[in-house]
Amino acid sequence: MKGALKGIALAHAIAENPAWFAEEIFGVRLWPKQAEIVRAPFLHKRTAVRGCVSSTKTFAGAVLAFAWLMAHPRDGRVFHLAPSFRQVDKNLWGYLKKLNAQATANGRPIGCQVYK
Repeated sequence: MKGALKGIALAHAIAENPAWFAEEIFGVRLWPKQAEIVRAPFLHKRTAVRGCVSSTKTFAGAVLAFAWLMAHPRDGRVFHLAPSFRQVDKNLWGYLKKLNAQATANGRPIGCQVYK
């Protein structure tokens, strides 16, 4: 981990390279399109992602949610939209719970509790 970063330094490192955050904290290597999805909101005011079914957009959205909140610890908010409630309830929240558990299992807990 980039010299055991904490606080503002960690927030800046995540904002600069959220794919690093995903690999370091969750132990997942994002493929190029996922990394692009996760990086886009740090570069642009609005981001929309279009893609086919089962292209891991929701997984990238879950990684992005944690990256955004960790990069903006005082005022971060995440709004995630999907065509159906099931997609948010089962898929997105399922990924959030799994990623939180992976971070803890990797010895890098992110210090949150994921509630449904």
